[in-house]
Amino acid sequence: MSVPVRDDRFGPLDAALEMALTPLRREDGPLTLLFSGGIDSAFLAHSLADTGRLRLWTIGIADAPEVEIARSAAGALGLPWGFHGIEREEVARALAQWGPLLGGLRGPARSAVVSLGLAISSAPSRPVIVTGQGADELFLGYAHFRGMGADAADERRRADIEKLDREDGPRLDRIAGGQGRKVISPFTHPALRAAATSWPTFEHLPRDLTKPLLREWARHRGMPEPILQRPKRAIQYGTGVDRLIRRLDRSPPELP
Repeated sequence: MSVPVRDDRFGPLDAALEMALTPLRREDGPLTLLFSGGIDSAFLAHSLADTGRLRLWTIGIADAPEVEIARSAAGALGLPWGFHGIEREEVARALAQWGPLLGGLRGPARSAVVSLGLAISSAPSRPVIVTGQGADELFLGYAHFRGMGADAADERRRADIEKLDREDGPRLDRIAGGQGRKVISPFTHPALRAAATSWPTFEHLPRDLTKPLLREWARHRGMPEPILQRPKRAIQYGTGVDRLIRRLDRSPPELP
């Protein structure tokens, strides 16, 4: 672990984070964190390492770039890690099973949901699944924030959070519930949202890397520096699920 670079400005965020993590600390059983090795999931892994009940979980096709990144990050954090390889047939079954929940989703939005759903359904038999959902909305991690001024970014963040609460979060809850799992996403906690949005929006704006404030906060908390410098890679691309879905979309329908 890196030595924390203490910064008193992050005190309110630290306090809010502990409030967001309280439901997980109160859980009696083991916890599984969906883990890419990027800043969002690594931040939560680092923050929950002291529970002694956390296992990191990654999915992907055999040659997915996320696999080695996640393995390396788990080693740097000193936490147990597991991997599930995804095959084309498993993606096809997921598309059929969750079709009604996917609604009119297309392209990256659909493959992101399928990726998360596959990670949840394949995770070891632990009822509580921790995700980094909400970090991109809260800390301006999406590509559409690049080039925006503070006012426009603030307005777009509000819209993104509303969509997360109205559509994306409930959809993931239904997928998890169908697998007998419960999802907890600390970045969506009201206290953490309030603390993060109290910072001037310009400090959240993307620089060379996205989510600069989250990265500075992680450095303050002692996260290993190599993880801090990892660029964002959307789950559907890092796992290779998007590639499999595009192949399935191009395949001719099977004869009855």
